[in-house]
Amino acid sequence: EKPDLIFNLCETFRDNDKFEFNVTALLEMIRIPFTGSGSGGIFLSHDKSISKKVFDFHKINYADFALVPIGQGPELPKNLSYPLFVKPVHEDASIGIDEHSIVADEEALKNKIKEIHEVVGDDAMVEEYIEGREFFVSVLGNNLIKPLEVIELDFAKWPKDKPRIYTYRAKIEEESEEFKSIGLKIPDDLAPEIKAKMQDTALKVYRALEAKDYARVDIRMDQNGKFYILEANLNPYLAKNSETNFAAQHSGITYQQLIAQIVELALARSGRH
Repeated sequence: EKPDLIFNLCETFRDNDKFEFNVTALLEMIRIPFTGSGSGGIFLSHDKSISKKVFDFHKINYADFALVPIGQGPELPKNLSYPLFVKPVHEDASIGIDEHSIVADEEALKNKIKEIHEVVGDDAMVEEYIEGREFFVSVLGNNLIKPLEVIELDFAKWPKDKPRIYTYRAKIEEESEEFKSIGLKIPDDLAPEIKAKMQDTALKVYRALEAKDYARVDIRMDQNGKFYILEANLNPYLAKNSETNFAAQHSGITYQQLIAQIVELALARSGRH
């Protein structure tokens, strides 16, 4: 086919999300330009334990964590205390995350770890649970990078009896109560300096993981105004109802312009026109 450019939206290969970076590595080896981050950045961001170590090196704040590989039981460090948040290390789209992901005791912790190991088929990450608000900062660019408008996950209609976390049902299952209850909004109560600091931190994450063209950074802010990087998605969802497009719309960028910018950034990076 000899394409000028491939628009890369691949998130899995043969039902294995761990192979996401291999697809970009193949394109790199056969020298076909593609949109978005390369295999190195995708690999770093896809393994949440490795990306946290990168954050640590760059002095980027994150929730303390412990890794529990498949086949091992939890041996938590003393700096972690309940409640804790348990999620898969490599999965995207909130796979493996539900109302039982927040655990308050050892029995619940062991049950959730077992589920991730046996049902999801992934290592488990046990991290400090940050009670607070959740934000998304999307970033565009390469040599010159810019953050889009800060957006917030809107829990205003969320069921009162469920913890305020972005579950798989809320993100994917359109017929579920959670999906119909969740939304996105532009926060109108953030002080300008807090918003600017959040965007600056997202830019720092973008550079640390060597992101290309576009990415989305997920942030939790606790009740004291301190915020923590949850993760960075270097191959984020780009549909019209995505967080990245919502941010673009509120930054004065239409959906068509967003997609065109990503194409133009990738072509410029590859030296093609």
